[in-house]
Amino acid sequence: MNPPTDMFGKVIGVGDVFFVVNNKSIHLDSMEDYFIEVLGATVHERKKSLTAGTVNDNNKSHQ
Repeated sequence: MNPPTDMFGKVIGVGDVFFVVNNKSIHLDSMEDYFIEVLGATVHERKKSLTAGTVNDNNKSHQ
């Protein structure tokens, strides 16, 4: 018997975290694949450090 896998073929082992969306299992390690391949997300990397009091490049220090 084969071990259970998620929709991307990642084995779901005992104690692993996984999500079920529309009756399909997605292992926690496959979430990036899910966001990109299923939801059409794009990946971005921040090049500069955030300074204290900023969120999404907007100064929120007044809150």
